[in-house]
Amino acid sequence: MQNISLFLILFFSTYGFSAEVRLLATADKALDARIESIENAEKEIFIETYYLNNDSVSQGLLKNLVEKKLQNNDLDIRLTIDGFGGKDFSKGILCSLNLIGIPVHIYNPVKLYRPKVSQYRDHRKIWYTEKTVIIGGRNISADTFSNHQWDWDVEVIALENQSLRDTFIDQWKNSKPIDCQKIKPEWILEDALIKGESLSGSVWHQAEVEFGFDLGRFGKKLDKSTQFDFLKTIESAKHSLLMETGFFTPNKKILSKLKEAKLNGVKNEIILNAPAFEYWTEELSNCASLKYQAKILKNDLSEIYYPGKEFFTHGKAILVDDHTFYWGSFNMHQKSYYWNAETWSVIKNAPQAFIKEVRDEFEFRQNNILKVESKKDFYSLNDDISKAKKAKCNFLKAIAPLLHPFI
Repeated sequence: MQNISLFLILFFSTYGFSAEVRLLATADKALDARIESIENAEKEIFIETYYLNNDSVSQGLLKNLVEKKLQNNDLDIRLTIDGFGGKDFSKGILCSLNLIGIPVHIYNPVKLYRPKVSQYRDHRKIWYTEKTVIIGGRNISADTFSNHQWDWDVEVIALENQSLRDTFIDQWKNSKPIDCQKIKPEWILEDALIKGESLSGSVWHQAEVEFGFDLGRFGKKLDKSTQFDFLKTIESAKHSLLMETGFFTPNKKILSKLKEAKLNGVKNEIILNAPAFEYWTEELSNCASLKYQAKILKNDLSEIYYPGKEFFTHGKAILVDDHTFYWGSFNMHQKSYYWNAETWSVIKNAPQAFIKEVRDEFEFRQNNILKVESKKDFYSLNDDISKAKKAKCNFLKAIAPLLHPFI
């Protein structure tokens, strides 16, 4: 029976239904919506995240979960964390959660002796309660909920949220309980977060929603539904594609779809990140990305934009023809396409008021971006970049195809 359930999730993972939706484009709204959902939950809180950081925001959210559990011991709270993205978080805190009845599972812990299997990551971000679902691109960290990092979340109210619950449970079964036998519990010391006022003006809209998702595969050659959903997103455009992606190393199929769209007269615009040198993972991805950006510019497949110096985009979203909105955890890169467990969902037939909110957020970002006219603009936001760093970035650009399992 479990195998049948897994088959259905993998091959029929898009569910359409009518629901109330609320855009959580800003960091403040996204954080407050999560706090509100904790307050309102009565039966279940299931959280799945790629990244969990040791900072006040992450610990504060966990403290809120602890307080809620102490108030209602019958509340089923579970947390699934990717074994790479969450590897630096305090294992003592996670074991303290276990002690009070909030079990933690780790997806695919990284092992040096199995590098191929370790490529497969759980990159999904799902925040589920029996009343609402928040799905999008935000991990759990202070950076995620700061206004210098751009991202997209949507909150959904619907009885049909069962599909998200089912996919969480299947991934939960794919993951392993954290082993606390040799770990000393460490209690959370940060104060609980206080709900702010940023949701007071938020508006719910009636729209048609389809959740798209797939599970981790551990190297098994099973189809990924999100890759086809993403290609269909580009194919569906008749007039315009307004795109945002945190990481950009597209494969031939994605490039081919962008070319088809261009030939069909579709206006393409992509917001993505300039080369960054703060974290090695960003350096690998963003420098390798330059190879593909050069190809985009050479073939005039899209207009490319970088966020200004004070911003960084982690967003994954596409507005198609000013009427259909796609969003999720799926970046326009090789890891999302081939290896990661991802989400890629769509809102159709939304009222113009919702589309205006999406467009307004895109316009805010477009007022804080630099257009990339040619390859000379690749380093334009790094005035103080050293020759050594530039040479390293150019080397990573040259060997980009070899880096795909790591970016």
